[in-house]
Amino acid sequence: MTRTFATLIGAGTMAIGLSTSAQAELSFCNDTDVNVSIAIGYLGGDQWTSEGWWNAGAGECVTVVDAPAPQSYYYWHAVNENGAFQSQDYFFCAVNDVFTIIGDTECAARGHERLSFTEVQIAADGQTEVRLTAALAPEPPAPAQTQRKTAEPAQTAETAPQKSQETAALSEAPSEPVAEPVAEPVAEPAPEPAPEPEPATGPAPTPTLTLAKNIPASELLASVPFDFPGVKRALLGEWNSDDNPGQMSKITAARFEDFKDGAANGAGSWRLAAACPDHAGAGAGIIVIYDDRPDETLCMLLDTLSENAFTLRDPARGEVLSYSR
Repeated sequence: MTRTFATLIGAGTMAIGLSTSAQAELSFCNDTDVNVSIAIGYLGGDQWTSEGWWNAGAGECVTVVDAPAPQSYYYWHAVNENGAFQSQDYFFCAVNDVFTIIGDTECAARGHERLSFTEVQIAADGQTEVRLTAALAPEPPAPAQTQRKTAEPAQTAETAPQKSQETAALSEAPSEPVAEPVAEPVAEPAPEPAPEPEPATGPAPTPTLTLAKNIPASELLASVPFDFPGVKRALLGEWNSDDNPGQMSKITAARFEDFKDGAANGAGSWRLAAACPDHAGAGAGIIVIYDDRPDETLCMLLDTLSENAFTLRDPARGEVLSYSR
């Protein structure tokens, strides 16, 4: 992520100096008791762009933008296991997986969903926080009603039939005893089985950014779905340029700093993307914005990755940068 990265894409070497352009930090805090996934939209250059998903557990906050902000407005869409939070009529494209989508039109024709987003204005000091409250959250589905059999009143025991007193015989001869009829037992109907409760219906689980298994760094780029958090964790730390001795980059969650022979040599923001713009399908991209060049977005393909090394490739020219630690 050194200035070599910039010069591969930019024209020539530029003088280094930190920019005083406005910095935007947009965070979302989950004030509900279930996990929330968040997507954002913004004007990237001259095209509307949407990205997702960031996850925030119950009571957690997550920063989704930490970069120089030439624009004052962002847009967001949030979902939990019950559906989408309340939103406004600003529409962007999205998919149920980690994504970066350039353009906000013809979503369905491109295999995407068209979702409504909510506008948020970046505060004057750049620090903006959105609280995802229960009042904005979707209502959970009503529990399925379990049908129960109605209890029948207890039956009154029948009195055994009593033999009536017979009229005295007219003849002295004893009469033959008359057998009493035996009452046939009445079979009671078998109780009907209680119907099984219907399964509760609701939206499918919302997408997450973390895979269930622990994937070695050397296999992360081939993970399906692509394990964005795993790749991001693998890139954190200090890296030395194999191509330019004395150059080093320090990468944190959303920022990076470049050094040359121990002296500061530039800084900016970075993020992962499913692909570099205009190079869909070529591989995962690292998108970089230098603080002193806020209007220029740079993108390199992440070619290889392991615990102690990674390489970046210029998607247009094929040139490769190597880093190790």
